[in-house]
Amino acid sequence: MIRCTMLLAAWVCLLQLTVEAAEYHVASAGSDSNVGSGAHPFRTIGKASTLLVAGDTCTIHAGVYHETLRPANSGASGRPITYRAAGDGAVTISAADAITGWTNHQGVIWRATMPVNRGGRLNQVFSDGRLMVEARWPNLTWNGARGFDLLDATALARVTATKGSNVLTVPLLNQATNFWQGAFIWAEVGSRWTAQVATITGSAAGSLTVGSKSSPWYPDDGVDWQGNQGALYITGTLAALDAPGEWHVQGGYVYLMTLDRSNPAGHLVEARNGRLVADLSSRDWIVLSGLNGYAGSANLTGTGCVLRNCTFNHISHEAISGYGRDAGGLSVFGTGNLVEGCLIDGSSSNGVNLSGTGNMVRNCIVRNINYNGDYSGGVSLSGDQNTLEYCTITRAGRALINPGGTRQVIRNNDVSYALLWTQDGGAFYSYNRDGQGTEIAYNRIHDNLGWALMPSLAPCDGIYLDDGCLNFIVHHNEIWNCDDGIRLGHILPTHGHRIYNNTLWSNRRHGMAQHGTSSFTDIVVWNNLSDHDDFLGTDLRNNLFTSDAKFVAVAQYDFRLSAGSPAIDAGLPVAGITDGLLGVAPDVGAREYNGVAWTAGATGRVGALSLLGDANSDGVVDEGDQAILISLFGRRSSDAGWNAAADINGDARIDAQDTMIVLRNRAR
Repeated sequence: MIRCTMLLAAWVCLLQLTVEAAEYHVASAGSDSNVGSGAHPFRTIGKASTLLVAGDTCTIHAGVYHETLRPANSGASGRPITYRAAGDGAVTISAADAITGWTNHQGVIWRATMPVNRGGRLNQVFSDGRLMVEARWPNLTWNGARGFDLLDATALARVTATKGSNVLTVPLLNQATNFWQGAFIWAEVGSRWTAQVATITGSAAGSLTVGSKSSPWYPDDGVDWQGNQGALYITGTLAALDAPGEWHVQGGYVYLMTLDRSNPAGHLVEARNGRLVADLSSRDWIVLSGLNGYAGSANLTGTGCVLRNCTFNHISHEAISGYGRDAGGLSVFGTGNLVEGCLIDGSSSNGVNLSGTGNMVRNCIVRNINYNGDYSGGVSLSGDQNTLEYCTITRAGRALINPGGTRQVIRNNDVSYALLWTQDGGAFYSYNRDGQGTEIAYNRIHDNLGWALMPSLAPCDGIYLDDGCLNFIVHHNEIWNCDDGIRLGHILPTHGHRIYNNTLWSNRRHGMAQHGTSSFTDIVVWNNLSDHDDFLGTDLRNNLFTSDAKFVAVAQYDFRLSAGSPAIDAGLPVAGITDGLLGVAPDVGAREYNGVAWTAGATGRVGALSLLGDANSDGVVDEGDQAILISLFGRRSSDAGWNAAADINGDARIDAQDTMIVLRNRAR
């Protein structure tokens, strides 16, 4: 009888929870005076938010919503508050305001009052949903479906900066004396660790005089790898506005030349206003699903919040922070928050700032990050025991992953094309951090050869644990087409790293390297496989140097072992690292012969409306998508016949990485 009473009470509670949970609808054609039903929806997300309590759902119908999603209440464990797309079209939450009232300024340049002038270099302008570029010299080229590539290092002018001098030599300059006075430069000069900025106080043919320089000013720091050769662009002046898609803000007005040189009144022109797309600060147990964020970021600082299958375009536009790495991006702090299946495309600084405790980012694509060229990254980690897994992170001005904090897990990610602006770093880069067992494992790290405009004399590495880094565990990574596979240390002592079972292949300089003269203690390096004979550590065992490891398909970077490989059974057992071996001993390198075929990078649905690998947009990943990739294989974004939809991982070329994603996702 007691048991029956308890069961009845449980059913009553469940029924009450079910009855109490409410669903409110929001639609662009609704009204906040409605009741919020499917037939009579609200107009704003904000109205629904005032009513939502634990267990409730806000269903948002197709449209663009110019507001910040801000829950009035928290959900509860097992009863989150959910904001979800209705599935009837794209739901976009925009942090951009329309610019109207255009008048002709001169020729094909038009002007209007700037609705929000954020000042400095914080303004951003969009036309018909595409990012326009602040007026500059040299000009950026509009690249069709790809738009303006703010990481295009070829659209810069060569410069020589001399130690102790404020005069820069810029051979391409041919404008009249003081034509550029009052503008400023963005430059990579001297050691080129980060970008530098300075105000132009005078100009002449072939030279600039600058003041108010970044501190430190690298040409004066004594680190000179290339005769202080570098590159720059000039911006911050109306005089630079001479090409389609350029804009400039001055005196409360924005000046614009549209892509088709027409009156901007015929286009939707918008300016970034600095709002958040979603503000979940101090809120717990909130779920956002299937939403698009435009020209703004989101923050998660509470407990148990989830972002699932959301897209963030142009997530941050911040000032250059030099050595700083905590600015901008999707902020994931708090405890136990999850970001999965999201696309983050375009940021001046971080893509994701992952901190707090026990948070997770997985199955996401993060790309086109840190066009400021500072110490930000695709994902910058701090905090404790956070996880970054199964993500594709590609194209950044400096590092793609900054592994700070303690006891982090960074695994099964595909990481490529770092240091597009800078040098002396890595796709993974950490400085003066005690990882306390931070694990970097099962990642594919590749194509990190640095700056396209000027080959680097400083390292552009796969994994670079720089000065003062201690106690990282690095195992089962595949690293290729970098300067060095793994680089350790500088001046301060290096201690406690564990380097096991990595495949370091086809790297330009070294498999492993040491930077500087730091002393090594307790650096264990076992079971690694390389075509360079340069393993480094204090305990070197069973590392294999060979020119032919008999991989399945080395030309396609398929590093699985074939029968007869010298790496088979050539390793030593390491508890927790080589468990599950199939032979008499562990194999050397990142792949166990006939073992588990581990994967890296995002798969399946990523973003609000995307199906990763669906090159022909027919809603399924199948042989049709594979055929498209085969027909376009090897093409780059600058080639004739470029098809952006076939560039599955967004790295500006169609290659084996795109093909592998399609193969993994067939029949989804």
